[in-house]
Amino acid sequence: PKKEKKPSLRIATPNAVVKRLKFGDVGVTCCLDHLGEDGPECMTEGTIIYINRDHPLYKREARKKEAHILNIARLVTQEISLMKDPENPREAYNRQSTLLRDAFKDGDGKPSRLKRSKG
Repeated sequence: PKKEKKPSLRIATPNAVVKRLKFGDVGVTCCLDHLGEDGPECMTEGTIIYINRDHPLYKREARKKEAHILNIARLVTQEISLMKDPENPREAYNRQSTLLRDAFKDGDGKPSRLKRSKG
């Protein structure tokens, strides 16, 4: 059996933010980098998710902490949903919805509220 080649991380700028995320025994690498205003909002190569820090929506949402967190969560869950090769768009949307719901649950199983910092 051939061993699957791991994708290599391509960083466009020296100030890219790279974080490895583990979900049980499965992991993805998330890279926030400058890909240009006209570049894609996000894209995936293997298990590497690239998020474009130059994208107009990213820039707008980054101004507010709560909106920024939700936007990054949306992009990561979107790409993870697509990695699973869904049969149809509805399956991908449902998987993304479940991932988002689970990501923002408190330990008691209830949806959490993002806390706003004062200051």
